[in-house]
Amino acid sequence: MNIDKEQQDKKTMKNAAITMSVLWLLTWLLLCFKPDVRGTIGDMFGAVNALFSGFAFLGVIYAILLQRTELALQREELSLTRGELKKSADAQEKSEKALSKQADAMAKTATINSLTASLESLEKRIRIIPRSGESRMVSAGKVKIERLESKVTEITNKLDSLVDEALRE
Repeated sequence: MNIDKEQQDKKTMKNAAITMSVLWLLTWLLLCFKPDVRGTIGDMFGAVNALFSGFAFLGVIYAILLQRTELALQREELSLTRGELKKSADAQEKSEKALSKQADAMAKTATINSLTASLESLEKRIRIIPRSGESRMVSAGKVKIERLESKVTEITNKLDSLVDEALRE
C-alpha cells in the first residue's frame, strides 16, 4: 500500500511541476512579445498575489499544527517506551535475584552432596574395621572407630546446620 501511495505522490508532484512549467512558459511568451502589456497584466494579478500569500501563510500554520500533533504523539510513545523499559528492567532484576538464589541453592546442594559422600565413605570404613580377633588389633580398631565416629558426628552436625539454614530461608 505504501508503494502505491509513493507512486501516486510522485505522479502528483510530476503533474504539478509540468503544470507550473507550462504556466511559466506561457506567461513568459505572452510578456516577451507584448512589452506594453506587462504592467497591466501585473496589476491584474495583484489581488491573486495577496490571495496566494494568505494561502502560503495558512499552509505554514497548518504545518505547525501538524508538527505539534506529531510531537504530542512522539511524547506519548516515548512515555510508553519508558514504561516498557522500566518493566523490562524490573523483570531483569527479578531474574537476577532468582539466578542468585539458584546459584546459592546449587552451592548448598554441592556441599550437602560432598558431605553425604564423605559420611558414606566414613561409615563404610567403620564397617570394615575388625571388631574381634587379636586384642591389639581390636583396641587399635576401637580408637580408629572412635575417630571416624567423631568425624561422622562432625559431618552430621554440618549437614544439620545446612538443613536448618535452608529451612530458615
